[in-house]
Amino acid sequence: MEPEFKKILLKDLLFDCPEGSALKTCMTKHLRMLPLEERLKIVEAMEKNELDFIIRNHRECRLKRRDRSDRPG
Repeated sequence: MEPEFKKILLKDLLFDCPEGSALKTCMTKHLRMLPLEERLKIVEAMEKNELDFIIRNHRECRLKRRDRSDRPG
């Protein structure tokens, strides 16, 4: 995935959790509290490894949540 696409994805995550509510361990939760302009500046300044780390964390979180919701209650 190209760095510019990763920045777009991360910017989207900085608006809201796609799962409805962020977990305490969410890496973008604290960033969502910042003013919009500051959030965008932070993402633009991120290195590729930082983007990769946050996006990997996001994907793992989504997979764990889906696994839990797929289990019979």
